[in-house]
Amino acid sequence: MDEYTKMMLAAVRIIPRAPRFLRNLLFGGRSAIFSDTAKCTVDMYKGGRKLAPIVARRIGGKVVEKTAWDSTDFTTPLVAPRDIVTEEDLEKRLPGEPDYNGMGIQDRRAAYLALKVDEFTQMHDRLEEYMVAQQLFTGKLTLTGDGYADELDLSFTNTYTADPDWADATAKPIDDLAAWKLDVGSHGVMPDTCVMPADVYAAFMASASVQAEYDKRNILPGTLQPQMTANGEVVSVGYIPRIDMWLYVYSATYDLNGTATAYVPAKKLVIFPSAERNSYQMYYGACYDAVKKASFRVDRYPRFFEDPKSNAEYFELQSRPLPILRDVDSWGVATVLE
Repeated sequence: MDEYTKMMLAAVRIIPRAPRFLRNLLFGGRSAIFSDTAKCTVDMYKGGRKLAPIVARRIGGKVVEKTAWDSTDFTTPLVAPRDIVTEEDLEKRLPGEPDYNGMGIQDRRAAYLALKVDEFTQMHDRLEEYMVAQQLFTGKLTLTGDGYADELDLSFTNTYTADPDWADATAKPIDDLAAWKLDVGSHGVMPDTCVMPADVYAAFMASASVQAEYDKRNILPGTLQPQMTANGEVVSVGYIPRIDMWLYVYSATYDLNGTATAYVPAKKLVIFPSAERNSYQMYYGACYDAVKKASFRVDRYPRFFEDPKSNAEYFELQSRPLPILRDVDSWGVATVLE
Protein backbone atom coordinates (compact mmCIF):
# COMPACT_ATOMS: atom_id res chain seq x y z
CA MET A 1 0.00 0.00 0.00
CA ASP A 2 1.55 3.31 -1.07
CA GLU A 3 1.66 6.53 0.98
CA TYR A 4 -1.14 8.15 -1.03
CA THR A 5 -3.55 5.36 -0.14
CA LYS A 6 -2.53 5.46 3.53
CA MET A 7 -3.12 9.20 3.65
CA MET A 8 -6.58 8.86 2.11
CA LEU A 9 -7.66 6.20 4.61
CA ALA A 10 -6.42 8.30 7.52
CA ALA A 11 -8.63 11.16 6.35
CA VAL A 12 -11.69 8.98 6.85
CA ARG A 13 -10.68 7.85 10.34
CA ILE A 14 -10.21 11.30 11.87
CA ILE A 15 -13.91 12.17 11.60
CA PRO A 16 -14.94 13.13 15.18
CA ARG A 17 -16.90 10.42 16.94
CA ALA A 18 -20.08 11.28 18.77
CA PRO A 19 -19.72 11.33 22.58
CA ARG A 20 -21.78 9.02 24.78
CA PHE A 21 -20.13 9.96 28.07
CA LEU A 22 -23.13 11.20 30.06
CA ARG A 23 -25.36 8.46 28.66
CA ASN A 24 -22.86 5.77 29.65
CA LEU A 25 -22.34 7.19 33.15
CA LEU A 26 -26.08 7.40 33.82
CA PHE A 27 -27.35 4.25 32.15
CA GLY A 28 -24.25 2.04 32.01
CA GLY A 29 -24.96 -1.37 30.52
CA ARG A 30 -28.61 -1.34 31.60
CA SER A 31 -30.91 -2.72 28.91
CA ALA A 32 -33.22 -0.21 27.24
CA ILE A 33 -37.01 -0.53 27.26
CA PHE A 34 -38.66 -0.95 23.85
CA SER A 35 -42.30 -0.14 23.17
CA ASP A 36 -44.84 -1.25 20.56
CA THR A 37 -46.04 2.35 20.13
CA ALA A 38 -44.58 5.84 19.76
CA LYS A 39 -46.20 7.09 22.96
CA CYS A 40 -45.24 6.40 26.53
CA THR A 41 -46.34 7.35 30.03
CA VAL A 42 -43.52 8.73 32.18
CA ASP A 43 -43.91 8.26 35.93
CA MET A 44 -41.73 10.75 37.81
CA TYR A 45 -41.03 9.54 41.34
CA LYS A 46 -40.15 11.88 44.20
CA GLY A 47 -39.12 9.58 46.98
CA GLY A 48 -38.59 10.21 50.66
CA ARG A 49 -37.05 8.68 53.77
CA LYS A 50 -40.05 8.30 56.03
CA LEU A 51 -40.05 6.04 59.07
CA ALA A 52 -42.84 3.54 59.54
CA PRO A 53 -45.30 4.85 62.19
CA ILE A 54 -45.53 3.31 65.67
CA VAL A 55 -49.00 2.77 67.13
CA ALA A 56 -50.45 1.33 70.31
CA ARG A 57 -51.42 -2.33 70.27
CA ARG A 58 -55.20 -1.85 69.97
CA ILE A 59 -55.32 1.36 67.94
CA GLY A 60 -54.47 -0.27 64.60
CA GLY A 61 -52.59 1.12 61.66
CA LYS A 62 -51.98 4.78 60.91
CA VAL A 63 -52.65 6.29 57.51
CA VAL A 64 -49.44 7.78 56.12
CA GLU A 65 -48.99 10.51 53.55
CA LYS A 66 -48.75 9.09 50.05
CA THR A 67 -45.42 9.26 48.27
CA ALA A 68 -45.41 11.96 45.60
CA TRP A 69 -45.21 10.94 41.96
CA ASP A 70 -46.41 12.41 38.72
CA SER A 71 -47.50 10.78 35.47
CA THR A 72 -47.00 12.45 32.07
CA ASP A 73 -47.87 11.24 28.59
CA PHE A 74 -45.09 11.92 26.11
CA THR A 75 -44.82 11.17 22.39
CA THR A 76 -41.30 10.02 21.60
CA PRO A 77 -39.77 12.18 18.86
CA LEU A 78 -39.21 10.60 15.46
CA VAL A 79 -35.54 11.12 14.67
CA ALA A 80 -34.94 10.37 11.00
CA PRO A 81 -31.95 11.84 9.14
CA ARG A 82 -32.41 11.06 5.44
CA ASP A 83 -30.16 10.92 2.39
CA ILE A 84 -31.03 10.80 -1.31
CA VAL A 85 -28.80 8.38 -3.20
CA THR A 86 -28.58 9.23 -6.90
CA GLU A 87 -26.58 7.97 -9.83
CA GLU A 88 -24.34 11.03 -9.54
CA ASP A 89 -23.46 10.08 -5.95
CA LEU A 90 -22.44 6.60 -7.01
CA GLU A 91 -20.30 7.84 -9.89
CA LYS A 92 -18.11 9.92 -7.58
CA ARG A 93 -15.04 8.65 -5.76
CA LEU A 94 -15.75 8.01 -2.08
CA PRO A 95 -13.52 9.34 0.73
CA GLY A 96 -10.51 7.04 0.93
CA GLU A 97 -11.13 5.46 -2.48
CA PRO A 98 -8.06 5.79 -4.78
CA ASP A 99 -8.64 7.47 -8.14
CA TYR A 100 -6.81 4.78 -10.02
CA ASN A 101 -8.67 1.78 -8.63
CA GLY A 102 -12.32 2.81 -8.57
CA MET A 103 -15.17 0.59 -7.41
CA GLY A 104 -18.06 -0.69 -9.44
CA ILE A 105 -21.51 0.85 -8.90
CA GLN A 106 -22.73 -1.96 -6.60
CA ASP A 107 -19.60 -1.94 -4.45
CA ARG A 108 -19.64 1.84 -4.25
CA ARG A 109 -23.32 1.82 -3.25
CA ALA A 110 -22.57 -0.55 -0.39
CA ALA A 111 -19.59 1.53 0.74
CA TYR A 112 -21.58 4.77 0.38
CA LEU A 113 -24.44 3.44 2.52
CA ALA A 114 -21.96 2.18 5.13
CA LEU A 115 -20.58 5.73 5.39
CA LYS A 116 -24.10 7.14 5.72
CA VAL A 117 -25.05 4.62 8.41
CA ASP A 118 -21.99 5.66 10.39
CA GLU A 119 -22.67 9.38 9.86
CA PHE A 120 -26.33 9.09 10.87
CA THR A 121 -25.47 6.89 13.86
CA GLN A 122 -23.16 9.62 15.13
CA MET A 123 -25.98 12.17 14.71
CA HIS A 124 -28.35 9.96 16.72
CA ASP A 125 -25.74 9.53 19.45
CA ARG A 126 -25.23 13.29 19.70
CA LEU A 127 -28.96 13.89 20.00
CA GLU A 128 -29.33 11.31 22.78
CA GLU A 129 -26.39 12.86 24.64
CA TYR A 130 -28.05 16.27 24.22
CA MET A 131 -31.36 14.93 25.58
CA VAL A 132 -29.58 13.59 28.66
CA ALA A 133 -27.61 16.82 29.23
CA GLN A 134 -30.71 18.97 28.82
CA GLN A 135 -32.59 17.05 31.50
CA LEU A 136 -29.63 17.13 33.87
CA PHE A 137 -28.99 20.87 33.66
CA THR A 138 -32.47 22.32 33.06
CA GLY A 139 -34.79 19.73 34.61
CA LYS A 140 -36.75 19.69 31.37
CA LEU A 141 -36.67 17.98 28.00
CA THR A 142 -37.82 20.45 25.36
CA LEU A 143 -37.80 19.16 21.80
CA THR A 144 -38.86 20.87 18.60
CA GLY A 145 -38.66 19.87 14.95
CA ASP A 146 -40.60 19.84 11.71
CA GLY A 147 -44.20 19.31 12.82
CA TYR A 148 -43.15 18.27 16.34
CA ALA A 149 -43.03 20.16 19.64
CA ASP A 150 -43.22 18.67 23.11
CA GLU A 151 -41.81 19.24 26.57
CA LEU A 152 -41.28 16.94 29.51
CA ASP A 153 -41.07 18.96 32.74
CA LEU A 154 -39.44 16.97 35.53
CA SER A 155 -40.29 19.48 38.32
CA PHE A 156 -36.61 19.57 39.20
CA THR A 157 -35.67 21.51 42.36
CA ASN A 158 -32.14 20.48 43.41
CA THR A 159 -30.30 23.64 42.36
CA TYR A 160 -27.46 25.25 44.33
CA THR A 161 -25.18 28.29 44.22
CA ALA A 162 -21.66 28.36 45.64
CA ASP A 163 -21.19 31.07 48.27
CA PRO A 164 -18.54 32.29 47.90
CA ASP A 165 -18.08 31.26 44.29
CA TRP A 166 -15.11 29.07 43.48
CA ALA A 167 -13.01 31.91 42.08
CA ASP A 168 -12.92 33.43 45.57
CA ALA A 169 -9.76 32.76 47.60
CA THR A 170 -11.82 31.62 50.61
CA ALA A 171 -13.94 29.09 48.66
CA LYS A 172 -13.94 25.47 49.78
CA PRO A 173 -15.08 23.45 46.73
CA ILE A 174 -14.80 20.01 48.33
CA ASP A 175 -16.87 21.10 51.33
CA ASP A 176 -19.47 22.53 48.92
CA LEU A 177 -19.63 19.23 47.03
CA ALA A 178 -20.04 17.37 50.32
CA ALA A 179 -22.91 19.61 51.43
CA TRP A 180 -24.75 19.33 48.09
CA LYS A 181 -24.24 15.58 48.02
CA LEU A 182 -25.77 15.18 51.48
CA ASP A 183 -28.70 17.43 50.60
CA VAL A 184 -29.51 15.44 47.44
CA GLY A 185 -29.04 12.18 49.30
CA SER A 186 -31.37 13.27 52.11
CA HIS A 187 -34.38 12.91 49.81
CA GLY A 188 -33.04 10.87 46.89
CA VAL A 189 -30.23 8.50 45.94
CA MET A 190 -26.79 9.55 47.20
CA PRO A 191 -24.68 10.98 44.31
CA ASP A 192 -21.18 9.66 43.74
CA THR A 193 -20.27 11.35 40.44
CA CYS A 194 -19.50 14.97 39.56
CA VAL A 195 -19.17 16.29 36.01
CA MET A 196 -17.88 19.81 35.38
CA PRO A 197 -16.69 21.95 32.43
CA ALA A 198 -13.13 23.17 31.96
CA ASP A 199 -13.64 26.60 33.57
CA VAL A 200 -15.05 25.06 36.74
CA TYR A 201 -12.22 22.50 36.84
CA ALA A 202 -9.64 25.30 36.57
CA ALA A 203 -11.22 27.12 39.53
CA PHE A 204 -11.41 23.86 41.51
CA MET A 205 -7.72 23.05 41.01
CA ALA A 206 -6.67 26.66 41.73
CA SER A 207 -8.51 26.70 45.06
CA ALA A 208 -6.19 27.04 48.04
CA SER A 209 -8.37 24.69 50.09
CA VAL A 210 -8.18 21.96 47.45
CA GLN A 211 -4.42 22.35 47.12
CA ALA A 212 -4.02 22.23 50.91
CA GLU A 213 -6.06 19.05 51.19
CA TYR A 214 -3.98 17.27 48.55
CA ASP A 215 -0.65 18.60 49.84
CA LYS A 216 -0.93 16.72 53.11
CA ARG A 217 1.69 14.12 53.97
CA ASN A 218 1.42 10.65 55.52
CA ILE A 219 -2.28 10.30 54.69
CA LEU A 220 -4.21 9.19 51.63
CA PRO A 221 -6.87 11.88 51.18
CA GLY A 222 -7.66 10.84 47.63
CA THR A 223 -6.32 10.70 44.12
CA LEU A 224 -6.14 13.62 41.74
CA GLN A 225 -4.39 12.23 38.68
CA PRO A 226 -6.02 13.78 35.62
CA GLN A 227 -6.16 11.39 32.68
CA MET A 228 -7.50 12.55 29.32
CA THR A 229 -9.34 10.33 26.87
CA ALA A 230 -7.94 9.79 23.40
CA ASN A 231 -10.23 12.40 21.83
CA GLY A 232 -9.46 14.96 24.55
CA GLU A 233 -13.13 15.53 25.42
CA VAL A 234 -13.17 13.89 28.87
CA VAL A 235 -10.70 14.20 31.73
CA SER A 236 -10.95 11.72 34.58
CA VAL A 237 -9.80 13.92 37.44
CA GLY A 238 -9.82 11.39 40.26
CA TYR A 239 -11.62 10.25 43.36
CA ILE A 240 -12.25 12.00 46.70
CA PRO A 241 -12.92 9.30 49.31
CA ARG A 242 -13.78 11.85 52.02
CA ILE A 243 -17.02 12.55 50.16
CA ASP A 244 -17.14 9.39 47.99
CA MET A 245 -17.11 11.35 44.74
CA TRP A 246 -15.61 10.71 41.30
CA LEU A 247 -14.72 13.86 39.35
CA TYR A 248 -14.82 14.29 35.56
CA VAL A 249 -14.27 17.20 33.19
CA TYR A 250 -16.38 17.05 30.03
CA SER A 251 -15.73 19.46 27.17
CA ALA A 252 -17.48 17.83 24.19
CA THR A 253 -19.68 20.04 22.01
CA TYR A 254 -22.45 19.69 19.47
CA ASP A 255 -23.39 21.92 16.53
CA LEU A 256 -26.44 24.08 17.22
CA ASN A 257 -27.33 26.31 14.25
CA GLY A 258 -23.69 26.49 13.23
CA THR A 259 -22.44 27.26 16.74
CA ALA A 260 -20.42 24.83 18.85
CA THR A 261 -22.36 24.36 22.10
CA ALA A 262 -21.09 22.47 25.14
CA TYR A 263 -23.11 19.62 26.61
CA VAL A 264 -21.99 20.81 30.06
CA PRO A 265 -22.60 24.57 30.34
CA ALA A 266 -19.93 26.90 31.65
CA LYS A 267 -19.87 27.90 35.33
CA LYS A 268 -22.00 24.92 36.40
CA LEU A 269 -21.54 21.34 37.54
CA VAL A 270 -23.81 18.38 38.11
CA ILE A 271 -23.69 15.61 40.71
CA PHE A 272 -25.61 12.36 40.29
CA PRO A 273 -25.53 8.67 41.24
CA SER A 274 -23.68 6.39 38.84
CA ALA A 275 -25.51 3.71 36.85
CA GLU A 276 -25.05 1.12 39.61
CA ARG A 277 -27.00 3.30 42.05
CA ASN A 278 -29.69 5.05 40.02
CA SER A 279 -32.94 3.91 38.38
CA TYR A 280 -32.71 6.01 35.21
CA GLN A 281 -33.92 4.27 32.07
CA MET A 282 -33.36 4.54 28.31
CA TYR A 283 -36.60 4.15 26.40
CA TYR A 284 -37.30 3.71 22.68
CA GLY A 285 -40.66 4.03 20.96
CA ALA A 286 -41.49 1.77 18.03
CA CYS A 287 -40.41 2.70 14.50
CA TYR A 288 -43.07 2.21 11.83
CA ASP A 289 -42.38 1.26 8.22
CA ALA A 290 -45.35 2.08 5.95
CA VAL A 291 -43.98 -0.04 3.09
CA LYS A 292 -43.72 -3.15 5.25
CA LYS A 293 -46.78 -2.12 7.29
CA ALA A 294 -45.03 -3.13 10.48
CA SER A 295 -43.55 -1.62 13.65
CA PHE A 296 -40.11 -2.50 14.95
CA ARG A 297 -38.92 -2.52 18.57
CA VAL A 298 -35.36 -1.36 18.01
CA ASP A 299 -33.13 1.57 18.92
CA ARG A 300 -32.25 2.32 15.28
CA TYR A 301 -34.19 1.26 12.20
CA PRO A 302 -32.66 1.63 8.70
CA ARG A 303 -35.34 2.34 6.09
CA PHE A 304 -34.94 2.21 2.30
CA PHE A 305 -37.42 3.27 -0.38
CA GLU A 306 -37.25 4.34 -4.02
CA ASP A 307 -38.66 7.11 -6.20
CA PRO A 308 -38.97 5.75 -9.76
CA LYS A 309 -39.72 9.21 -11.22
CA SER A 310 -36.42 10.71 -10.10
CA ASN A 311 -34.56 7.39 -10.36
CA ALA A 312 -33.30 7.93 -6.81
CA GLU A 313 -33.09 5.83 -3.66
CA TYR A 314 -33.81 7.18 -0.19
CA PHE A 315 -32.12 6.01 2.98
CA GLU A 316 -32.99 7.12 6.48
CA LEU A 317 -32.06 5.90 9.93
CA GLN A 318 -35.04 6.12 12.26
CA SER A 319 -35.21 6.16 16.04
CA ARG A 320 -37.64 7.24 18.78
CA PRO A 321 -35.38 7.81 21.81
CA LEU A 322 -36.35 9.01 25.26
CA PRO A 323 -33.83 8.93 28.11
CA ILE A 324 -35.84 9.06 31.34
CA LEU A 325 -34.24 10.45 34.50
CA ARG A 326 -37.25 9.38 36.51
CA ASP A 327 -35.91 9.68 40.08
CA VAL A 328 -35.82 13.46 39.82
CA ASP A 329 -34.58 14.07 43.37
CA SER A 330 -31.38 12.07 42.82
CA TRP A 331 -29.18 14.66 41.13
CA GLY A 332 -28.22 18.27 41.70
CA VAL A 333 -26.95 21.21 39.66
CA ALA A 334 -24.76 23.92 41.12
CA THR A 335 -23.64 27.29 39.76
CA VAL A 336 -20.13 27.78 41.13
CA LEU A 337 -18.77 30.73 39.13
CA GLU A 338 -20.27 34.17 38.57
